[in-house]
Amino acid sequence: PEVLTYKKMLLEFAQVRGLKRYIITVPVMTPKLSSYWLYFVTSTSYKLATSLVDSMSVQIIGKPSEINTILNLEPISYKRAVALAFEKIEQNTIVSSWKDSMISSGRLYKNLHKYVNVPKYGCFRDYKEARVTNQVTTLDKIWSIGGETGWYYGNLLWKLRGYMDKMVGGIGLRRGRTSPTDLHTGDALDFWRVIFADKTKQKLLLYAEM
Repeated sequence: PEVLTYKKMLLEFAQVRGLKRYIITVPVMTPKLSSYWLYFVTSTSYKLATSLVDSMSVQIIGKPSEINTILNLEPISYKRAVALAFEKIEQNTIVSSWKDSMISSGRLYKNLHKYVNVPKYGCFRDYKEARVTNQVTTLDKIWSIGGETGWYYGNLLWKLRGYMDKMVGGIGLRRGRTSPTDLHTGDALDFWRVIFADKTKQKLLLYAEM
């Protein structure tokens, strides 16, 4: 079994990605400042960033376990695990991602299902219609919005809004999306949450978590 520090893990991660990185230890950074820094430069929520930073002060070394012998398993190295993970990302074969969990929102939502049906009273409805020449292509484009594709109008404004959201403690746009082409109920899509997605019914319903 490997015994790795966070620093060693980050450096090996960089090696797998073919990046030259150097880490300088800064003694003046407090856990709170480190949490804010991690929150601003990554897609993680502030609560998750705080938990990660706090865990760095606790040294844990896993003891040898008999489970590997019982199941006849040979653990792979950390570097190999990282390489395999990126292979799945490049092949678009990710089954699930941490950002699709509710913790990536920074807060939990228990009643998102009630927004699937639009209320009949107490709301303003704005209907807009547009003719399309190819229904399949149009649906594919809609199902590909966000993430690296971006948004089809005012992309710079969306980025600015995401940055402003980050500044006030929101999730911003860094979360992206798990799959570049598929959307499923419960998926995270930048600062949106997919609460209904069905291509056969031609319906995509998003909930803003910003």
